[in-house]
Amino acid sequence: MKESRDIEVLLSKLFANEKLTAEEQQFINEWYGASEENRHYYNELRLIWAGMNLSFSRDEIDVEKARKQVLKSIRKHKNKIKTVFYLFRQVAAILFIPLLIVLGYTYNEKGQKEDVPVVYNEVFADSFTRSAITLPDGSKVWLNSKSSLKYPLCFKKGKREVELNGEGYFEVKADETSPFIVTCQSQKIVATGTRFSVQAYNAKKMTVSLGEGRVSVKYPDDRLIARLSPNQTLRYDLALDKSEVINEDVYKRYAWKDAKIVFRSDPLDEVMERLSHLYNVKIIIEDPEIKKYTLRATFEDETINDILFLIKATSPIMYKELPRKIDEKTGEIKQKTFVIYKRK
Repeated sequence: MKESRDIEVLLSKLFANEKLTAEEQQFINEWYGASEENRHYYNELRLIWAGMNLSFSRDEIDVEKARKQVLKSIRKHKNKIKTVFYLFRQVAAILFIPLLIVLGYTYNEKGQKEDVPVVYNEVFADSFTRSAITLPDGSKVWLNSKSSLKYPLCFKKGKREVELNGEGYFEVKADETSPFIVTCQSQKIVATGTRFSVQAYNAKKMTVSLGEGRVSVKYPDDRLIARLSPNQTLRYDLALDKSEVINEDVYKRYAWKDAKIVFRSDPLDEVMERLSHLYNVKIIIEDPEIKKYTLRATFEDETINDILFLIKATSPIMYKELPRKIDEKTGEIKQKTFVIYKRK
């Protein structure tokens, strides 16, 4: 690739739904995933494209001449300010406007193509971290620890579909003509404009909670599993194909995006399961009888030891931390383990 390697040209083709070669798709994917700066730059250019108001005739523009002039200017500014990347981003974004306008007319003349290849990006949230993402349509997603989201860099008309592994909170931009679909554990969560969360760390279980708007949860063949109203949660057992819809304060399901852990009269076994995942520890409940105890609490910035100590102070339980073991084969230190048992 020669001149076509200029990322501005490739992005303009992507935004205009022009056909990309496999090499061009790969180049965009690698460039987008290379740094946070690249992702910010991509969003800036996408917003410019989305905000254009094309109010004069396509015939007034010499397409090729305009394209070459813009690219010449972009390369000229790149050479002058290589050491000031932030400034380059601002200059390049301004210079990119004429190119977007030109290609915008070309796109309007041709219409959308059904065979345009889709370029995907995948974002991961590592252990003990959260990631915030703005999607091409302006919708926002927060990923919890050990989660990932796969999505196209540009949604096609009438179709907004992403793939979630783990746990995510969604604030979907309203668009009745283009439903927003989250594929998770082979099931589909369909929304138009809404706030909801999905938890599916366990391959056999999925939880969907609706804060606002409308959500339908469906099988892969579009059969309905459940339709949720605000402040409802669907608990779905994939292994048994059983579902339950409950009414509750759903904020506790996605308070993690605000760095909080919220429990509202939740059974102790569910509390410990949640803490196990959030803190990457193993918690064993030794006495089944105490699983029915419930907890109402809000935690913020506490360690797992702090939380267990506070639970012990308000519940008839005790706990002990087991010595950490080392795997003899790999030398890896195994998970921290706690045992919960009934106070005598």
